[in-house]
Amino acid sequence: QTRWRTALGATAGPHVDRAHVANLLRSYGAALNDGHNFVQDASQARSKLKVEFESISRRGGGEVPDLVVRRSAIPELAAGDSIVSVAGVPLEHWLDGVLSRTSAATPGHRLKIAARSLAPVKEPTDLVVRNVRGATRQVQLTAGPHDALPVKPASRTSGFLNHKRGPDIYYLDLDSSALPTWARFDEHFQRARGARAIVLDLRGYPGRHYRRMVSRFLLAPTSSPRFEVPRWVGPMARSLEPSSYAIVPEEPTFRGPVALLLGNGTVSRAEDMAMMLVDASRVITVGRHTAGTDGNITGLQLPGGYQVSFTGMRVRRIRGDDFVGIVPDVLVELSAEALSAGVDQELEAAVAALNAAR
Repeated sequence: QTRWRTALGATAGPHVDRAHVANLLRSYGAALNDGHNFVQDASQARSKLKVEFESISRRGGGEVPDLVVRRSAIPELAAGDSIVSVAGVPLEHWLDGVLSRTSAATPGHRLKIAARSLAPVKEPTDLVVRNVRGATRQVQLTAGPHDALPVKPASRTSGFLNHKRGPDIYYLDLDSSALPTWARFDEHFQRARGARAIVLDLRGYPGRHYRRMVSRFLLAPTSSPRFEVPRWVGPMARSLEPSSYAIVPEEPTFRGPVALLLGNGTVSRAEDMAMMLVDASRVITVGRHTAGTDGNITGLQLPGGYQVSFTGMRVRRIRGDDFVGIVPDVLVELSAEALSAGVDQELEAAVAALNAAR
Protein backbone atom coordinates (compact mmCIF):
# COMPACT_ATOMS: atom_id res chain seq x y z
CA GLN A 1 0.00 0.00 0.00
CA THR A 2 2.86 2.38 0.78
CA ARG A 3 4.44 1.76 -2.65
CA TRP A 4 1.05 2.25 -4.32
CA ARG A 5 0.48 5.59 -2.55
CA THR A 6 4.02 6.75 -3.40
CA ALA A 7 3.55 5.82 -7.04
CA LEU A 8 0.18 7.56 -7.19
CA GLY A 9 1.71 10.69 -5.70
CA ALA A 10 4.50 10.66 -8.26
CA THR A 11 2.00 10.62 -11.12
CA ALA A 12 -0.50 13.08 -9.68
CA GLY A 13 -1.00 16.34 -11.49
CA PRO A 14 -2.54 17.83 -14.61
CA HIS A 15 -0.04 16.31 -17.06
CA VAL A 16 -0.61 12.59 -16.49
CA ASP A 17 -0.42 10.77 -19.83
CA ARG A 18 -0.27 7.14 -20.94
CA ALA A 19 3.46 6.91 -20.21
CA HIS A 20 2.82 8.05 -16.62
CA VAL A 21 0.14 5.39 -16.18
CA ALA A 22 2.43 2.68 -17.58
CA ASN A 23 5.20 3.75 -15.20
CA LEU A 24 2.72 3.73 -12.32
CA LEU A 25 1.92 0.10 -13.08
CA ARG A 26 5.63 -0.69 -13.38
CA SER A 27 6.34 0.92 -10.00
CA TYR A 28 3.66 -1.21 -8.41
CA GLY A 29 4.97 -4.34 -10.15
CA ALA A 30 8.53 -3.67 -8.96
CA ALA A 31 7.40 -4.73 -5.48
CA LEU A 32 6.90 -8.26 -6.82
CA ASN A 33 10.63 -8.73 -7.54
CA ASP A 34 9.54 -10.85 -10.49
CA GLY A 35 11.54 -11.03 -13.71
CA HIS A 36 8.35 -11.94 -15.60
CA ASN A 37 6.58 -8.72 -14.59
CA PHE A 38 6.23 -6.47 -17.61
CA VAL A 39 3.87 -3.66 -18.58
CA GLN A 40 3.01 -2.92 -22.20
CA ASP A 41 0.88 -0.16 -23.63
CA ALA A 42 -0.94 -1.67 -26.60
CA SER A 43 -1.38 1.77 -28.18
CA GLN A 44 2.39 2.33 -28.37
CA ALA A 45 4.76 0.78 -30.88
CA ARG A 46 7.43 -1.39 -29.29
CA SER A 47 11.05 -0.48 -29.87
CA LYS A 48 13.77 -3.05 -29.30
CA LEU A 49 17.27 -1.89 -28.52
CA LYS A 50 19.71 -4.01 -30.50
CA VAL A 51 22.40 -3.85 -27.84
CA GLU A 52 23.52 -6.36 -25.20
CA PHE A 53 24.58 -4.67 -21.96
CA GLU A 54 26.49 -6.07 -18.99
CA SER A 55 26.70 -4.58 -15.50
CA ILE A 56 30.32 -4.33 -14.38
CA SER A 57 31.63 -3.19 -11.00
CA ARG A 58 33.27 0.21 -11.13
CA ARG A 59 36.96 0.52 -10.51
CA GLY A 60 37.53 1.94 -7.05
CA GLY A 61 34.22 0.56 -5.81
CA GLY A 62 30.82 2.19 -5.58
CA GLU A 63 27.31 0.87 -5.27
CA VAL A 64 26.26 1.67 -8.84
CA PRO A 65 27.90 -0.50 -11.51
CA ASP A 66 28.73 0.56 -15.03
CA LEU A 67 26.45 -0.42 -17.90
CA VAL A 68 28.83 -1.66 -20.57
CA VAL A 69 28.09 -2.70 -24.15
CA ARG A 70 28.85 -6.33 -24.84
CA ARG A 71 27.62 -6.44 -28.44
CA SER A 72 25.82 -3.96 -30.61
CA ALA A 73 24.03 -3.94 -33.95
CA ILE A 74 24.08 -0.12 -33.80
CA PRO A 75 27.21 1.41 -35.36
CA GLU A 76 27.25 4.26 -32.85
CA LEU A 77 27.85 1.88 -29.92
CA ALA A 78 30.84 -0.45 -29.69
CA ALA A 79 31.71 -3.30 -27.36
CA GLY A 80 33.35 -1.96 -24.21
CA ASP A 81 31.56 1.40 -24.28
CA SER A 82 30.24 2.50 -20.86
CA ILE A 83 27.24 4.77 -20.41
CA VAL A 84 28.06 8.05 -18.67
CA SER A 85 24.70 9.83 -18.90
CA VAL A 86 21.22 9.44 -20.37
CA ALA A 87 19.44 12.57 -21.67
CA GLY A 88 21.87 14.70 -19.65
CA VAL A 89 21.24 12.76 -16.44
CA PRO A 90 24.24 10.95 -14.86
CA LEU A 91 23.90 7.18 -15.08
CA GLU A 92 23.53 6.64 -11.33
CA HIS A 93 20.66 9.15 -11.11
CA TRP A 94 18.98 7.73 -14.22
CA LEU A 95 19.19 4.26 -12.75
CA ASP A 96 17.61 5.45 -9.49
CA GLY A 97 14.44 6.29 -11.37
CA VAL A 98 14.38 3.33 -13.75
CA LEU A 99 15.20 0.69 -11.13
CA SER A 100 12.36 1.94 -8.91
CA ARG A 101 9.94 0.72 -11.57
CA THR A 102 11.83 -2.37 -12.73
CA SER A 103 10.79 -5.76 -11.39
CA ALA A 104 13.35 -8.58 -11.13
CA ALA A 105 14.43 -11.23 -8.65
CA THR A 106 18.20 -10.66 -8.78
CA PRO A 107 20.29 -7.46 -9.04
CA GLY A 108 22.08 -8.39 -12.26
CA HIS A 109 18.86 -9.25 -14.08
CA ARG A 110 17.20 -6.06 -12.80
CA LEU A 111 19.97 -4.05 -14.45
CA LYS A 112 19.58 -6.06 -17.66
CA ILE A 113 15.88 -5.19 -17.79
CA ALA A 114 16.50 -1.56 -16.82
CA ALA A 115 18.87 -1.17 -19.78
CA ARG A 116 15.98 -1.92 -22.13
CA SER A 117 14.51 1.45 -21.15
CA LEU A 118 17.20 3.03 -23.32
CA ALA A 119 15.29 1.92 -26.41
CA PRO A 120 13.78 5.02 -28.09
CA VAL A 121 10.03 4.95 -28.63
CA LYS A 122 8.89 8.36 -29.87
CA GLU A 123 11.86 10.63 -29.22
CA PRO A 124 15.56 9.83 -29.73
CA THR A 125 17.61 8.81 -26.70
CA ASP A 126 20.69 10.96 -26.13
CA LEU A 127 23.65 9.25 -24.48
CA VAL A 128 27.16 10.15 -23.46
CA VAL A 129 29.40 7.09 -23.55
CA ARG A 130 33.03 6.44 -22.61
CA ASN A 131 35.30 4.01 -24.42
CA VAL A 132 37.99 1.88 -22.78
CA ARG A 133 40.62 4.56 -23.45
CA GLY A 134 38.61 7.07 -21.40
CA ALA A 135 37.41 9.23 -24.28
CA THR A 136 33.76 10.32 -24.18
CA ARG A 137 31.40 11.06 -27.05
CA GLN A 138 27.74 11.79 -27.64
CA VAL A 139 25.47 9.19 -29.23
CA GLN A 140 21.85 9.57 -30.29
CA LEU A 141 19.71 6.44 -30.54
CA THR A 142 16.69 6.61 -32.82
CA ALA A 143 13.78 4.23 -33.26
CA GLY A 144 13.90 2.11 -36.37
CA PRO A 145 15.00 -1.22 -37.78
CA HIS A 146 18.48 -2.49 -37.02
CA ASP A 147 20.39 -5.60 -37.96
CA ALA A 148 19.27 -8.69 -36.07
CA LEU A 149 20.97 -9.22 -32.73
CA PRO A 150 20.31 -12.62 -31.10
CA VAL A 151 19.43 -12.77 -27.41
CA LYS A 152 22.60 -14.63 -26.53
CA PRO A 153 25.76 -12.65 -25.70
CA ALA A 154 28.03 -15.09 -27.53
CA SER A 155 29.00 -14.68 -31.16
CA ARG A 156 31.06 -17.89 -31.38
CA THR A 157 29.65 -20.72 -33.49
CA SER A 158 29.37 -24.24 -32.08
CA GLY A 159 32.30 -26.59 -32.63
CA PHE A 160 35.66 -27.71 -31.25
CA LEU A 161 37.66 -24.93 -29.63
CA ASN A 162 40.64 -24.37 -31.88
CA HIS A 163 43.12 -22.98 -29.42
CA LYS A 164 45.92 -24.55 -27.45
CA ARG A 165 44.03 -24.79 -24.16
CA GLY A 166 40.93 -26.58 -25.42
CA PRO A 167 41.27 -28.35 -28.79
CA ASP A 168 39.55 -31.41 -27.28
CA ILE A 169 36.68 -29.37 -25.85
CA TYR A 170 33.47 -28.87 -27.81
CA TYR A 171 31.56 -25.59 -27.45
CA LEU A 172 27.79 -25.90 -27.92
CA ASP A 173 25.58 -22.81 -28.09
CA LEU A 174 22.13 -23.81 -26.79
CA ASP A 175 20.31 -20.65 -27.91
CA SER A 176 17.26 -21.33 -30.09
CA SER A 177 18.73 -19.21 -32.89
CA ALA A 178 21.69 -21.59 -33.07
CA LEU A 179 19.70 -24.81 -32.48
CA PRO A 180 16.23 -24.16 -33.92
CA THR A 181 15.43 -27.88 -34.30
CA TRP A 182 16.19 -31.15 -32.56
CA ALA A 183 17.95 -32.36 -35.71
CA ARG A 184 20.38 -29.43 -35.50
CA PHE A 185 21.13 -30.19 -31.85
CA ASP A 186 21.63 -33.90 -32.57
CA GLU A 187 23.97 -33.08 -35.44
CA HIS A 188 26.23 -31.10 -33.09
CA PHE A 189 25.83 -33.63 -30.30
CA GLN A 190 27.08 -36.50 -32.47
CA ARG A 191 30.19 -34.45 -33.29
CA ALA A 192 30.66 -33.52 -29.64
CA ARG A 193 30.59 -37.15 -28.46
CA GLY A 194 34.23 -37.46 -29.45
CA ALA A 195 35.28 -34.57 -27.22
CA ARG A 196 36.97 -34.91 -23.86
CA ALA A 197 34.65 -32.28 -22.43
CA ILE A 198 31.79 -30.01 -23.52
CA VAL A 199 30.95 -26.39 -22.77
CA LEU A 200 27.20 -25.75 -22.90
CA ASP A 201 26.36 -22.07 -23.40
CA LEU A 202 23.08 -21.26 -21.65
CA ARG A 203 23.45 -17.48 -21.61
CA GLY A 204 20.74 -17.29 -24.28
CA TYR A 205 17.32 -18.95 -24.51
CA PRO A 206 16.97 -22.62 -25.54
CA GLY A 207 14.30 -23.97 -27.87
CA ARG A 208 11.35 -26.16 -26.98
CA HIS A 209 13.42 -29.37 -27.10
CA TYR A 210 15.45 -28.33 -24.05
CA ARG A 211 14.19 -31.16 -21.81
CA ARG A 212 15.27 -33.75 -24.35
CA MET A 213 18.64 -32.02 -24.63
CA VAL A 214 19.07 -32.47 -20.87
CA SER A 215 18.47 -36.23 -21.21
CA ARG A 216 21.56 -36.56 -23.44
CA PHE A 217 23.83 -35.43 -20.57
CA LEU A 218 22.30 -37.41 -17.69
CA LEU A 219 23.98 -40.43 -16.11
CA ALA A 220 20.91 -41.43 -14.07
CA PRO A 221 17.21 -40.54 -13.93
CA THR A 222 16.36 -37.21 -12.32
CA SER A 223 13.40 -34.91 -11.88
CA SER A 224 12.25 -31.56 -13.09
CA PRO A 225 11.92 -28.75 -10.58
CA ARG A 226 8.74 -28.74 -8.52
CA PHE A 227 6.03 -26.45 -9.87
CA GLU A 228 3.32 -25.20 -7.51
CA VAL A 229 0.28 -23.57 -9.11
CA PRO A 230 -2.15 -21.61 -6.89
CA ARG A 231 -5.78 -22.75 -7.09
CA TRP A 232 -8.74 -21.03 -5.49
CA VAL A 233 -10.65 -23.63 -3.46
CA GLY A 234 -13.10 -21.26 -1.79
CA PRO A 235 -14.15 -17.60 -1.61
CA MET A 236 -11.19 -16.74 0.65
CA ALA A 237 -9.03 -19.86 0.42
CA ARG A 238 -6.50 -21.24 -2.01
CA SER A 239 -4.11 -24.18 -2.25
CA LEU A 240 -0.92 -24.91 -4.15
CA GLU A 241 -1.14 -27.74 -6.67
CA PRO A 242 2.32 -29.34 -7.04
CA SER A 243 3.62 -31.12 -10.12
CA SER A 244 6.89 -32.40 -11.55
CA TYR A 245 8.01 -34.92 -14.14
CA ALA A 246 10.77 -37.48 -14.48
CA ILE A 247 13.68 -37.12 -16.90
CA VAL A 248 15.65 -40.19 -17.90
CA PRO A 249 18.90 -40.52 -19.86
CA GLU A 250 18.44 -40.91 -23.62
CA GLU A 251 21.11 -42.86 -25.44
CA PRO A 252 23.57 -42.02 -26.68
CA THR A 253 24.58 -39.92 -23.71
CA PHE A 254 27.70 -37.85 -23.13
CA ARG A 255 29.41 -39.06 -19.97
CA GLY A 256 32.40 -36.72 -19.85
CA PRO A 257 32.89 -33.43 -17.98
CA VAL A 258 30.48 -30.60 -18.81
CA ALA A 259 30.75 -26.88 -18.05
CA LEU A 260 27.60 -24.77 -18.15
CA LEU A 261 27.87 -21.05 -19.00
CA LEU A 262 25.35 -18.83 -17.19
CA GLY A 263 24.70 -15.10 -17.19
CA ASN A 264 22.55 -12.43 -15.59
CA GLY A 265 20.20 -12.85 -18.55
CA THR A 266 19.79 -16.62 -18.13
CA VAL A 267 16.07 -16.66 -17.35
CA SER A 268 12.88 -18.73 -17.32
CA ARG A 269 13.18 -21.75 -19.65
CA ALA A 270 16.97 -21.40 -19.62
CA GLU A 271 16.98 -21.57 -15.80
CA ASP A 272 14.59 -24.53 -15.93
CA MET A 273 17.14 -26.38 -18.04
CA ALA A 274 20.03 -25.26 -15.84
CA MET A 275 18.31 -26.48 -12.67
CA MET A 276 17.87 -29.97 -14.11
CA LEU A 277 21.54 -30.26 -15.01
CA VAL A 278 22.77 -28.69 -11.77
CA ASP A 279 20.52 -30.68 -9.46
CA ALA A 280 21.56 -33.86 -11.27
CA SER A 281 25.19 -32.96 -10.34
CA ARG A 282 26.09 -33.16 -14.00
CA VAL A 283 27.79 -29.80 -14.65
CA ILE A 284 30.20 -27.26 -13.26
CA THR A 285 28.60 -23.84 -13.59
CA VAL A 286 30.59 -20.81 -14.77
CA GLY A 287 29.61 -17.18 -15.24
CA ARG A 288 27.19 -14.90 -13.40
CA HIS A 289 24.19 -15.17 -11.07
CA THR A 290 21.10 -16.07 -13.12
CA ALA A 291 17.77 -14.22 -13.10
CA GLY A 292 15.98 -16.32 -10.46
CA THR A 293 12.80 -16.31 -12.58
CA ASP A 294 11.13 -19.54 -13.69
CA GLY A 295 7.55 -20.71 -14.18
CA ASN A 296 4.57 -20.05 -16.42
CA ILE A 297 3.70 -16.46 -17.22
CA THR A 298 0.24 -15.11 -16.37
CA GLY A 299 -1.02 -12.18 -18.41
CA LEU A 300 -3.70 -9.59 -17.67
CA GLN A 301 -5.50 -7.24 -20.04
CA LEU A 302 -6.28 -4.02 -18.17
CA PRO A 303 -8.73 -1.24 -19.09
CA GLY A 304 -7.22 1.35 -21.39
CA GLY A 305 -5.17 -1.13 -23.41
CA TYR A 306 -2.47 -1.92 -20.85
CA GLN A 307 -1.05 -5.43 -20.56
CA VAL A 308 0.61 -6.77 -17.40
CA SER A 309 2.39 -10.09 -16.88
CA PHE A 310 3.82 -11.92 -13.87
CA THR A 311 4.92 -15.42 -12.84
CA GLY A 312 1.84 -17.53 -12.10
CA MET A 313 3.46 -20.29 -10.05
CA ARG A 314 6.07 -21.02 -7.41
CA VAL A 315 9.11 -23.05 -8.46
CA ARG A 316 11.19 -25.14 -6.06
CA ARG A 317 14.44 -27.01 -6.58
CA ILE A 318 14.43 -30.81 -6.49
CA ARG A 319 15.55 -30.64 -2.83
CA GLY A 320 12.46 -28.55 -2.03
CA ASP A 321 14.09 -25.16 -1.43
CA ASP A 322 12.80 -22.04 -3.20
CA PHE A 323 14.44 -21.16 -6.48
CA VAL A 324 16.40 -17.91 -6.18
CA GLY A 325 18.60 -18.27 -9.23
CA ILE A 326 21.84 -20.18 -9.68
CA VAL A 327 25.08 -18.79 -8.30
CA PRO A 328 27.84 -20.32 -10.46
CA ASP A 329 30.56 -22.52 -9.02
CA VAL A 330 33.02 -20.24 -10.82
CA LEU A 331 31.96 -16.59 -10.67
CA VAL A 332 33.34 -14.43 -13.46
CA GLU A 333 33.81 -10.67 -13.11
CA LEU A 334 33.72 -9.06 -16.54
CA SER A 335 35.81 -6.11 -17.70
CA ALA A 336 35.13 -3.46 -20.33
CA GLU A 337 38.62 -4.00 -21.76
CA ALA A 338 37.95 -7.69 -22.39
CA LEU A 339 34.58 -6.96 -23.99
CA SER A 340 36.20 -4.36 -26.23
CA ALA A 341 38.84 -6.88 -27.29
CA GLY A 342 36.21 -9.55 -28.04
CA VAL A 343 37.40 -11.84 -25.23
CA ASP A 344 34.71 -14.15 -23.85
CA GLN A 345 35.81 -14.27 -20.22
CA GLU A 346 33.14 -16.76 -19.15
CA LEU A 347 34.20 -19.20 -21.87
CA GLU A 348 37.86 -18.77 -20.93
CA ALA A 349 36.98 -19.52 -17.30
CA ALA A 350 35.00 -22.60 -18.33
CA VAL A 351 37.93 -23.99 -20.33
CA ALA A 352 40.25 -23.35 -17.37
CA ALA A 353 37.84 -25.14 -15.00
CA LEU A 354 37.58 -28.17 -17.28
CA ASN A 355 41.35 -28.36 -17.71
CA ALA A 356 41.86 -28.06 -13.95
CA ALA A 357 39.50 -31.00 -13.40
CA ARG A 358 41.49 -33.39 -15.64
